[in-house]
Amino acid sequence: MIVGLIVGVTGFLFVGFLIIFFLMFKYGSNQLSAKLGSEYLPSVSIVIPTMNEEGIIEKRLQNILEMDYPHDKLEVLFIDNSTDSTPEIIKKYSTEYPFIKLQKQEKHGFNNGLNQGYSSATGEIVVKSDCTAFPRPEALKKIVSHFVSPDIGAVCGIHIFPEEKESVEKEFKNILYKVQNFESYFHSSLVSHGSFGAYRKELIPKLGEAITADDSEVVVNVVKNGYRAILDHDVKCEEQEISSLKEWEDQKKRRAAGVIRVLLSNIGMIFNRKYGAFAFLTIPVELFLLVISPILSVILLGLIAVYALTAGSLLIAVSTLLFFVVIIAAVRFSTKARAIYETYLSCFFGLFQAFTKKKTWK
Repeated sequence: MIVGLIVGVTGFLFVGFLIIFFLMFKYGSNQLSAKLGSEYLPSVSIVIPTMNEEGIIEKRLQNILEMDYPHDKLEVLFIDNSTDSTPEIIKKYSTEYPFIKLQKQEKHGFNNGLNQGYSSATGEIVVKSDCTAFPRPEALKKIVSHFVSPDIGAVCGIHIFPEEKESVEKEFKNILYKVQNFESYFHSSLVSHGSFGAYRKELIPKLGEAITADDSEVVVNVVKNGYRAILDHDVKCEEQEISSLKEWEDQKKRRAAGVIRVLLSNIGMIFNRKYGAFAFLTIPVELFLLVISPILSVILLGLIAVYALTAGSLLIAVSTLLFFVVIIAAVRFSTKARAIYETYLSCFFGLFQAFTKKKTWK
């Protein structure tokens, strides 16, 4: 019986990953870029929640001033919840540059800050960004140029890393972008990177306080309203590095929990023809990657261990031990394997956190 379960679970995982690898190989390099010129310049509001950012806020403000976009078509809303000198620094810039605006956050909670900014925004297109994100000067003009297409409701860019630097996060993003590429090619990607993502203002829903994947929540609403959400590799953004491995792992678990929550809360969209390829491709792929395969992988490893302990064969026991040694060595010495391992671990634990009320900001 155990052998049959091992074969069945392995076969299911093999077929699932085979389909996804095919899509990544065939369409994972199909990068969508706007080819519409720079004539389309709608009014834009950039919403940036801040909380005790005095060490980096001036760099972020300088980055905003370097953006290639008409100031008369732009407003930048800082929704501030700081107890340090962050608001004073923003005020200094807003005096000289009136399109930079400061609002005191009215209600605690990261999503409450976003809701306040979204409701205050006057732009046709609203960009959600982080204080620790530094988009390239041309990024804003490129990201909004997609919205001249009537079917586009959300666009996000990519996080760029130093080419010479190897990191788990870099490997993770490289894999993620290939998945997002084929999802965007066929319809929409569930994930929209919060460091620099643009939305049609009328498609942004009010966010609940417990949501930890606000961008995915917006994407689902975009799709439900008949629009697409895509990734553009030409929209590039640098980000401040996370200071510790533990903080990175905590962020990944929180992020995974948030996306899983959005996915399971909208599972009724799956195979609904109303939502096109998002229902027949994106949701099944994300469900397999974030929920089904992490659970089945843990079950499979458990079944292999139980079989090795009960088979009564020294060869099977030694082979199983070597199998686990190879996995541990790969995770230890391969950045790509570590990225996959950390992602699966985040998804597995994220399942248990998906419906808690854990918030990002207190």
